[in-house]
Amino acid sequence: MKQIKTFKIACETKDFLDWHNITEFQGGLKIRDEADIEKAKTSILKYGWSFPFFVWVSGKTNYCLDGHARLLVLKQLEEEGYLIPELPVVYISAKNRAEAKQKLLRLNSNFGHLTKESVLEFAEDIDLNFDEIALPDSVIDFSDSEEDLMGGGNSQLDGRYTMKIETPVYEIKGECPNLSECYETTKTDELLAEIENADIPEDVKQFLRLASYRHTRINFTKVAEYYAHAPKEVQELMENNALVIIDFNKAIEKGFVEMSKGIDQLRQEAPDYE
Repeated sequence: MKQIKTFKIACETKDFLDWHNITEFQGGLKIRDEADIEKAKTSILKYGWSFPFFVWVSGKTNYCLDGHARLLVLKQLEEEGYLIPELPVVYISAKNRAEAKQKLLRLNSNFGHLTKESVLEFAEDIDLNFDEIALPDSVIDFSDSEEDLMGGGNSQLDGRYTMKIETPVYEIKGECPNLSECYETTKTDELLAEIENADIPEDVKQFLRLASYRHTRINFTKVAEYYAHAPKEVQELMENNALVIIDFNKAIEKGFVEMSKGIDQLRQEAPDYE
């Protein structure tokens, strides 16, 4: 008899949803690569489904405010033959899309920060594999000597971590995805259709058309795989578009960091809800 592959549910809520009925919401706000998805997958299979989705309901759509990486993991697990039950959700109230986005930004904000000392102290009594979790390299410096890191013989840390920014290596890991897998235009298409049907001047329509493309959602995991397969000319154009980051100085020069600055400005101007 064929064994059913599944994972345990390790949290309790009163509400559950079929994950197919949960819609991605954050677009390209957070960039993830295959390694990030693999870490999330390892966590689910090792420790179970430990955290519920945070979901905002608008009309008949269940928008995901927290759990986007896990949505990608679930797609992989389903393709691998896993039986996925309805999953725990917590519903988050928001009066409109703008407020939902404000809450999503706060959900991804760091109220406080980690240090090397705080992480080592917190993890001193557990067997922690740093390769399985994603800690913010920008605030944790694991570049000290091995003697200091090990605490004079503590073998929990089996690797060396630094604040050095290293250029990602985009290697072929699978088949080249279709371009249609790299983006999703549902919201963009809806807006374009509304614009075409509107009785407004053509110059206004053109402005609104251009603005509508902001709502195109990019699947950066697929983009990274496509980039690895692409010819040099296409790769250079993708780099100039900040779809992948090969040269951090070049990315800054091209304005890639402006979005991050804008988000930080929003966080500073808005009240905290910690």
